[in-house]
This record gives sequence, structure tokens and C-alpha cells, in this order.
Amino acid sequence: MKKYLLLSFVFLISFSVNAQFGGFGGGAPKIKGKISGSVIDSISGAAVGFASISIKRKGSKKILNGTLSEDDGKFSFTDITPGKYEMEITFLGYADKLISAIETTKKSPDNNLGALYIIPSDILLDEIEITEKRALIENKVDRIVFNAEDDSSISGGDATDVLRKVPNLSVDLDGNVSIRGSQNIKILMNGKPSGMFSNNVADALKMFPADQIKKVEVITSPGAKYDAEGSGGLINIITKKAEISGIAGSVNASVGNRQNNSFVNLNAGKGRFGSTINGAVFYSVPQDGDLIFRRTDRINGSDRTLTQDGVRETQRLGFNGSASAFYDINAYNAINTSFSTRGFGFDVNGDINGELISPNSAENFSFVRDQVDDNINDGFDWNTDYTRKFEGNETQELVIAYQLSKNNQDQEINILETNTFEFFNRDEFIFNDSDNFEHTGQLDYTHPISKKITLETGAKTVIRDIKSDYQYSTRAFGTTGDYSLDANRSNIFNYDQNVMAGYGQLKFPVGKLLLITGLRYERTEIAGADDKNELGFENSYDNYIPNFTISRALKNFRNLKLSYSKRIQRPSLRFINPFNNTTDRTNVVIGNPTLAPEITHQIEVGYNTRVVGFNIFGSGYFKKTNDIIE
Repeated sequence: MKKYLLLSFVFLISFSVNAQFGGFGGGAPKIKGKISGSVIDSISGAAVGFASISIKRKGSKKILNGTLSEDDGKFSFTDITPGKYEMEITFLGYADKLISAIETTKKSPDNNLGALYIIPSDILLDEIEITEKRALIENKVDRIVFNAEDDSSISGGDATDVLRKVPNLSVDLDGNVSIRGSQNIKILMNGKPSGMFSNNVADALKMFPADQIKKVEVITSPGAKYDAEGSGGLINIITKKAEISGIAGSVNASVGNRQNNSFVNLNAGKGRFGSTINGAVFYSVPQDGDLIFRRTDRINGSDRTLTQDGVRETQRLGFNGSASAFYDINAYNAINTSFSTRGFGFDVNGDINGELISPNSAENFSFVRDQVDDNINDGFDWNTDYTRKFEGNETQELVIAYQLSKNNQDQEINILETNTFEFFNRDEFIFNDSDNFEHTGQLDYTHPISKKITLETGAKTVIRDIKSDYQYSTRAFGTTGDYSLDANRSNIFNYDQNVMAGYGQLKFPVGKLLLITGLRYERTEIAGADDKNELGFENSYDNYIPNFTISRALKNFRNLKLSYSKRIQRPSLRFINPFNNTTDRTNVVIGNPTLAPEITHQIEVGYNTRVVGFNIFGSGYFKKTNDIIE
């Protein structure tokens, strides 16, 4: 496993060196273009080099920028915002020339003036920009926002360090994240699901550098625009978008007696194009953990007790890499694309001593189990989206997106167990290969009905193809021969889950109140079958997901809100996989492919105020969940 992950990381680094990658995240940048041309001698037709060229807004006396023409007479002004401009060209021995009919628009941000027979001046004035520093934590109508890029204390850390500072979130020592005690949460990356969080959230967060996070949004009562999945709520991690001209990068590393990690980031940009590449590697020093298990069964008024004790060593190794790019065609059209790959692995090995004490002394037995687990999770995500804004009203927006995701989970277990009764001695090798292939298509449209009323609508389709190949192999206890496949306990299970959704959401004021209400419809179709024709089934169900949020802004920066949301939690592969895990024959684990989803209803009241410079957030909620999956 270690060789596999290390080779993958080496491949990632060499891929980074030999190619140009990109990155995006957060909102679209302000559209900028360029004005270019060539300075030509009007008599000889020769190019005029080193001519002074200056540019300013039409009707303004303030010079915005200046440059010199090249040897071939060419010049260019970049980072030009749409508008009307004037240009002046001067050069010793030539008459000054003023060009006033220059214009760039959001639809056509680039303007090539062609041949010009005079030269602009070289004047550069500094501009003064006055800005107000925003709050580190913002309480918006439907979410809490933590502006991570404004917190310098997280520099050099990972995503776990960021989430520990976000209100409503709890992160334990191992990096597991919960909202109000529930780990049934949906983590989004730039508003989209990411396969990196589908298996082991804690390890995935350790692989993501804090310096690349722009802000974190916590949505405890998600609106109809978001997937209904995630009964605990949503966490949306928004990454930074590189708006630079040139190349910039960073390298961070940390070494400790518990865990070690390193991050590499490279940004490149020019004009309306930007790109980023990120790479990370994580290694956890082998740690010993004590296993203590007690279980008591009541049988005919008497107790039967199972005891297990042991020490097991665990170590983790993983990598994560992403490459993405954006191009703003003009102010109304933009394209984003990204690709990420990952690999997480952990080894667990050690001895476990067990004893069963039964009221019937003939059933008493003890055992010693030597167990070695080798686990690997890997996969990739590819996202592409097109954003269209509309001239005359930039809040009107159409987004078309596609995502391709692949997750693979391999588990290998070696067991050597010695029992009081020799009949139960065993030497087994267990293998389980689980693959999840997923296609997602999505369309979202935002329409401003008026300045205060906004309609959001859209549709989404998710096609999931899941396969689990599990094999049991045995050999005679005390021998060193080859393992033989146990066909009775081995099988291949195929599982399909398709989700089709549509939604509508309206945001509008009612007097002094702000109301957000919507309805989402999701249809789920599932089917499963195995190679032995023992588990064939089909099922489908419809879910209507309403939501509303009412907010009232009060004096002195106070805010009061009331919300209701309905959520569903479909069972993951861990709960539906019929793989019969008999690693511990006294605690058998087997999935149920026909599990129904959890349905959660939640009512929440929230209040925030500001006292002596401190922001205080308080909330109370009532939650009811049906068909809990445990």
C-alpha cells in the first residue's frame, strides 16, 4: 500500500513540473481586458519605438496608466475595465496625438486599435483605494460565513484547523467533523459535491491546505437549491481564485510526533485566464491504540459476557492533488474546469485476546486473533461548468455544470486465530473491492423578478454505479500453502442508484421581514443484483423537500430568524454493501441493500447581537428523524 501511494505522489509531482495546471474557487473576478496597437511614422511608415503612451477615462484629466512602445512600435495596456477611454501619444520630434474614440465593453473587453501614427505619454499615477475591513464571521439570512482568508492564524495549517474555528462545527482530535453532534453532513467544494469527502472526511481535510480556503459556509437549514442529502446540514468550502498576472506559489510543511504534512501551491494568470495547481501529502506516525470491548447478553435471566482486549498499531499515508483553470470570455460568459485526484491508506495490525463466559460452562471459550488490515481509498473528480450572465442585469445568471467522479475502496484482511476449540481455528484472507462511478449533470437559473424579488430554479441528475467484489480465501491452519477461494462466502454485488431532482426557490421581502421559501422534488431509483442471483431487487421513492426561512433585521446590528427544513440521508455503500464481514465472528457486520433513507425535519430559531465589540450567536432547534440508520 505504501509503495502504491508513494508512487502515486511521485507521479503527481512530476505531472506538476511538466504541465501547466489551473485553479478556481470563490466568485468570478471583475472582467478586465486590454487596449493595444502599434505606433507608426506617418511619413516613412516605419515603426516608432520608445514612444510615450498614456491612457485615461474619457472626460477625465486623471492619467490611469502609461507605457512605452516596443522596438516594433507595438504597445498594450492590460487590466482595463470596460468603459470609454482617451489615449495620448507623444514623442520628441513628432506632434502630439489625442485619440478619443476608444471603448471596451463587457461583451468585447479587448480593443486592438491597429496602426496609430503618433505616440502616448508615460505618466503613471498611483490610485488610493479606501476599503472597510469585513467581519471575520458573518451571520447571513440562511448561513454562517467564516472568512478564512482574513484569519492569519491558520496560515500553514490544513482544512481541519479552519473548521475548528467555524461556529456550529465540532472537530474531534481525529479530524471528524459534526454539526450539532451529527456527522451526517454534506461537504461541498465551491458549491459542488466532492468524492474526496465520501469515504474518510478526517483524512481528506488533513490533505487540504488552509491557505487555499477563501471562506467556509455552514448551512444548518439548506434551501431548495441544495441537494436534500445530509440530515445534519451542509458545509461549503470555497477556495481562492487566483487573480494574478504572472506566476506565484507557496510551499508549507509541518513535522510532528503524531502527524506530518506538506502542501505545494502554484498560481499562474494573465488577463482573464487563471490557473492553479495544488499538491499535498500526509503521513501519520504509527500509533498504538488500546482496544477494550465488553458486551453482556441476558439469556434466561443469566448473563453471558464477551470480553476483548488488545493493542493495535495504526499508521496513515495519503496524497491529494488538484489542477484547474478558468477563463472569462467576457463579462457575460465564463468557463471553469478542474481535476483532482487523491489516495488515502491506513494499515492496522495487532493481537486481540477474547473470552466468552456463558451460564452454560460448556459454551465458554477463549481465543487469540492476530489481524492485519490494509485499506486504500482512492479516486478522482472532474468538474466543468459554464456561467452565462445577461447584459443589463448581471444578477440574472445561468449555470450549466457536469461532474465525473470515481471512488475506489480496497480492503485486505489477514486473520490467524487460535481458539480453545481447535475446530474454530482459522487462517483466512479477506478481500473487498468497492467501486463507485458517478455522473452528475446540473442546471441552475437565477432570475431577478425585481430589485427585491429573486427566483431560483434548476434541475439535477445523479447516476451512481456501485460494485462490490468480496472474496474469502482459506488455508489449513498451521500450514504455509496457498489460500483457496471459499465460493460460498464470495460474491460480486452490483448496485445502481439514480437521483433526479428539480427545485424552485423565491426570495422576497414582506414588510420588514425577509422570506426565503422553496420546494425541491427528488426521485430515487435503486436496483441491485449479485452474481448468484440471490439479492436481485428494484425500488423507487419520491421525496418532496420544502423549506422556508424568515429573517428580521433589528436595531444595533441584531438579527432574528426562524427556519424549517426537511432533509434525507440515503444509506452509503458502507450500510448497503452485503459483504459479510466476519473478521470478528462474535460481531458480524453485513450491509442491507434495501435500507430506506432517513427523513429529518428541523425547526430552528436563531438570534445574533453585538455587545461591547463581540458578536454573539445563539440558536435553538428541534429535530425529528424517522428511519434512523445505525
